[in-house]
Amino acid sequence: MSEKAQGASPLKLAFAEKIERKRRQVSALKTKHGGRRLCELEVSSLFSGMRSVPGCIHEPSTVDGQAGLKLRGHTVEALLERLPRLGSSKTPSVEGLFWLLLIGEMPGLAEVEYVAQDWRKRERVLPESVSQVLLGLSPAAHPMSLFSAALLLLQEGAEFPRVDRKKVPKQRWWEYLFEDVNNLIAAIPALVGEIYRNRTGKPAPERESIDWAERVSLSMGMDDASFSDFLRLFFILHSDHEGGNVSTRTCKLVGSALSDPYLAYSAALNGLAGPLHGLAAQEALDWMVETGERVGTDASEDELRRHVSGIVESGGVVPGYGHAVLRITDPRFVIQQRFAEEHFGDNKMFLFASRLHRIVPSVLSGFPKIQNPNPNIDAMTGVLLTCFGITDTSYYTVLFGAGRSIGALSGYLWDRAYCLPIERPKSYTVDMLEELFEGVDL
Repeated sequence: MSEKAQGASPLKLAFAEKIERKRRQVSALKTKHGGRRLCELEVSSLFSGMRSVPGCIHEPSTVDGQAGLKLRGHTVEALLERLPRLGSSKTPSVEGLFWLLLIGEMPGLAEVEYVAQDWRKRERVLPESVSQVLLGLSPAAHPMSLFSAALLLLQEGAEFPRVDRKKVPKQRWWEYLFEDVNNLIAAIPALVGEIYRNRTGKPAPERESIDWAERVSLSMGMDDASFSDFLRLFFILHSDHEGGNVSTRTCKLVGSALSDPYLAYSAALNGLAGPLHGLAAQEALDWMVETGERVGTDASEDELRRHVSGIVESGGVVPGYGHAVLRITDPRFVIQQRFAEEHFGDNKMFLFASRLHRIVPSVLSGFPKIQNPNPNIDAMTGVLLTCFGITDTSYYTVLFGAGRSIGALSGYLWDRAYCLPIERPKSYTVDMLEELFEGVDL
């Protein structure tokens, strides 16, 4: 362990010790099983998004089609019970999740308090240059464009680009990247809050926060304990979803070129901004509102069923339902629905959404091509944010991006701790594939 790591924080020391053990494990694994095959790749996989094709190592999480998201082997339901809470909050703090995803061990209250204090110390007032850019860009600019651009501007303070990589061995590069990752995460509350306040004009309450999620809430101008609890829940549920999703995958790919965390996560945000990834909650809410306007929120069950059937029969999809991996109702949806029932049980939007959640799956299950007709997390996210008064739907993905940083950047650090090389998969042309299999009997 280097002098830089030896004099470090409890989290950095724990990570350094874990790295040494995991590097030995990887070395033994490669020696014993390095020549074994994980799968036989079919040509069709090249044209279907490489679904379920093994493509990377990612420590923080896995997704089980029958059990849902597991963060370091724990279901989300189990984590919500076991992760420590700070102060009077009713939901575990994100700081504890970061410790778990990085170290792989459940933190105690002392560890969570340490991370909370460390991030609070690292937080800085946004540089004037960043604030000017956020204000100066076109009012029509998407909030995710602002988020991504701001991270690029903050990159000038990164430690890793200043490291002399000829003198510092690559086994130690993670020590500098660790500082950059934690500084980046600490900057997010002020950054996403300023993006929101510039659009709403809300002032930020000047009081101390108990954790990272509450700082996001206060920075947005939302001094509401229940909203802070919701953000803690939201960030945990959106923190990670294996290493193959677009945002996390982009962070890993760009990071493999030794781009620092600011560059890598800015790129990840651009992937998250796509309508097939991070905009899903916005689209699910828009569809629900449009359905209410077209059919009526008091429409009969038969009218709603005909409306949904018509969408599928015409080749459309129903946003907020189904999932590429899951074959069950998304447990994250169930958790958010329970939160909504507790806080907004009489809200008209929630009641209409609940009707749709009961009706839509029974309609979709009648179409053989639909493998999972059940609601996913996006079916409830927009409803909850709207109930809290966050009606600017284009901002929803910014909050998603804040939460995803916890998982994606944990995985980024492990990639660098393993000293993984730059990624360079093989590509083919269609003509090459035809020539490859020409004359081969099926």
